[in-house]
Amino acid sequence: MMSISSKNPQIICKNSSTGEIIRDGNKVYKNTTVVGLSPQPGAKGRPSLEAEVYNRLHGNQNILPGKLVTYDGMEKIETPYVENIVSFDDIPKDKRQCVGGSIVNKNIKAITETINILSNLGFSYNDLLQLAYHENRLKLFDFSNVSRKDTKEAIESNYCALSQFLRAFGLEGAANRISKGIMLWSLLNRVSTGKSDIEGELLFMDAKEAEEIRQLNAANITPNNLYFMRNARMVQGSVRVAQTEIDAKGNKYIISEEPLSPKEMADWEIQPIYVQGA
Repeated sequence: MMSISSKNPQIICKNSSTGEIIRDGNKVYKNTTVVGLSPQPGAKGRPSLEAEVYNRLHGNQNILPGKLVTYDGMEKIETPYVENIVSFDDIPKDKRQCVGGSIVNKNIKAITETINILSNLGFSYNDLLQLAYHENRLKLFDFSNVSRKDTKEAIESNYCALSQFLRAFGLEGAANRISKGIMLWSLLNRVSTGKSDIEGELLFMDAKEAEEIRQLNAANITPNNLYFMRNARMVQGSVRVAQTEIDAKGNKYIISEEPLSPKEMADWEIQPIYVQGA
């Protein structure tokens, strides 16, 4: 573990969930324990999984670089100092739609891929998404509230957070597409594993959505992977798929047992939402 001595420390946040956050030059240092926003005097908190997450995601260009170091004799999480943060807290409500259209929209694919990888590792973000604008792209960071979960639970939790984030920044179409896709995927998983009865699930559902689910379930495949496309073509390829008709918002959902190949996705103009093992 690298050992670092302070040079010009400045406290940039006093009341984060991990306590004081320090900027020293072009780096930021935070504690490895979570004490909450209103800790009791002397509270030791609980160890965070942040160092492990940064280690597991090391080298991913959509993750802000982070690592465990010793700073003035204490274990800290080190990340680059970033001037511009895109989050609920850092962008005023009246500017979010502008930021969404100019910056977030260009990074949706990369953010979705990152959420996919985080979920497959069994990590649930458990917070409002925080993205740093670093090296001309948005990068996910601040994993202090992450917890381990069953992969399916992590998927549902993380994609819900992604939909909330996109909706807050004015990207309703993308937010609705992801939330509906994950709803279809989750329901089919419950039905296919015998945890739910399909007609019971559909009892109070919109008639069109209920028909989509019946159509997907009729394909009788294990719902492992989720994709969408923006055209009405009927997908045919080497991998068995279940697919909906294109809906009123121009989205068609595809669910498969095996991941689709890059060529199949390119040929059919398909984009991934969630891919098992990605």
